Amino acid sequence: DKHNIRINHKTYGKVMEAAAKCGEVDCALEWFEKNRAVFGETHMEIPVLTLLDAFAKAASPHEAAKWMEKMLELNIRPRAEAYNTLVNAAAKADDLDLAVEWLVKMQGANLEPNEISFNTVLHACARVGRAEEAAKWLRRMLDSKVTPSISSYNNVLNACAREGQLDEALNWMRELSCLRLRPDVVTFSSLVSVCTARGRLAEASEWMSKMENLALRPDGVAYTSMINACAKAKKAEE
Repeated sequence: DKHNIRINHKTYGKVMEAAAKCGEVDCALEWFEKNRAVFGETHMEIPVLTLLDAFAKAASPHEAAKWMEKMLELNIRPRAEAYNTLVNAAAKADDLDLAVEWLVKMQGANLEPNEISFNTVLHACARVGRAEEAAKWLRRMLDSKVTPSISSYNNVLNACAREGQLDEALNWMRELSCLRLRPDVVTFSSLVSVCTARGRLAEASEWMSKMENLALRPDGVAYTSMINACAKAKKAEE
């Protein structure tokens, strides 16, 4: 044009990325469909990855999977980040089985799962309250020589809390302490939650005190658990 600005596949790709970041998935898709010819077969990787990521963030794992299929059709070898994105999309949709399926497919593509891969599956386990499954994947994480973080253990503790598995939660707390991982608010909140769920109000109070002694400020989950437990105990006395 009169300003000699060259508009090419990179320009359209940036527009798509901007729309995707704003959560405007339909807009990003529309730009792709209208300008597909500009990308051609040689510059298709970025727009396809953009749409895969956009649908994943919108918690639409099956739509995101279609764009993974598109990559394979175009003979574009997906990187680990693409698989991690699909694992995350499934986790956001509370579909643990699908999250695990994508992690297994990642391994089948000769790509090594990293901390993000395992933590995302662990997060999915926590969201649906599958403590046994969470324990299994944490062990696989360790077997794969991937170092767990406090977030890894928090996900397992959260899964235990959702299932009311107090003894298991305490065992995991001891393990992370042995690994010299520093517990955070989420760690203690999970322990408070599982203690109150099992009617162990005194133990829950102890974990609240330990949290405060470490200069950690209890979150809403911890306070809500304590309030509900106290109310339930008082009602039982009446």
